Amino acid sequence: MILCSPTMFDATSQNAAKAAIKLKKYEALWNLAHEAINSVDPIFASQYTAVAVTHNFEGSPHIDKQNTGPFYGFAVGDHEDGTG
Repeated sequence: MILCSPTMFDATSQNAAKAAIKLKKYEALWNLAHEAINSVDPIFASQYTAVAVTHNFEGSPHIDKQNTGPFYGFAVGDHEDGTG
């Protein structure tokens, strides 16, 4: 799931309205992510516009062509050494 700030869209667009509804539904999750990011990089925390949330995700090395800027990854759970 991607949570986007409505500021990413034209304020009158349907996408902005949908983003605002989704953000309101998951506001607590957005706020927790913001607190975590702000604790390690306050400058980035003041600039980011989206948060991706996954569950049981197993990633692999790859390049996302749509990512145009820096991002943080944060894994939570029970992980064996070197896997989380």
